[in-house]
Amino acid sequence: MSRFRNTMVVRPDFPASTVQDAIAYLKANPGKLNYGSGGVGGTPHLTAELFMAVTGTRLTHVPYKSL
Repeated sequence: MSRFRNTMVVRPDFPASTVQDAIAYLKANPGKLNYGSGGVGGTPHLTAELFMAVTGTRLTHVPYKSL
């Protein structure tokens, strides 16, 4: 077992300042926003999938090539 800290980071012009506001915005705009990770199946990707499942939101995954 291991422990990873995950952080949600958004652009300064994103129209939400709390996680609750972000969830409401994402629900109102399903699939219109993207998120990036170091690749498919990694901790950030799976965390985002869990976030979407728990909150009922939908984001588009953009995998970046890992180092």
